[in-house]
This record gives sequence, C-alpha cells and structure tokens, in this order.
Amino acid sequence: MKNIASKKPEIVQSMQMSYDKWWDDVRPYMVNEGRPKMDPNPYHLNYEEQLKSEGIPSWKKPQL
Repeated sequence: MKNIASKKPEIVQSMQMSYDKWWDDVRPYMVNEGRPKMDPNPYHLNYEEQLKSEGIPSWKKPQL
C-alpha cells in the first residue's frame, strides 16, 4: 500500500541481493535462451491485415 523502501534501505538491499542470487542460479536452466523465435501465428497476421485494410466490424448480437 505504501512504498517504504527509502525508510528501510537495509531490507531493500537484502531483498535485492537475494533476487540477484536467485537469478544467477536459475539463468543456466533457461533452455530457450538464444533459440530462434517461432513463426508468427497466421491468425494474428490475418487479423492485423484486416485491421489495417478494412477494420474489424463491431459484433452485433444475432436475432434468435
């Protein structure tokens, strides 16, 4: 609710050191680092193309 970091710098420093250690420990296990990106999703490409060319119509509730 309130940012008290400036009032408790020793706690902030301790938390930052713990986070940095954790990050150093988990980084080697990130097997996807350096892998090529996946091809774009065709649905997303079609959506972007439609959005640019004619727009996306507003949905209208069908008459049942």
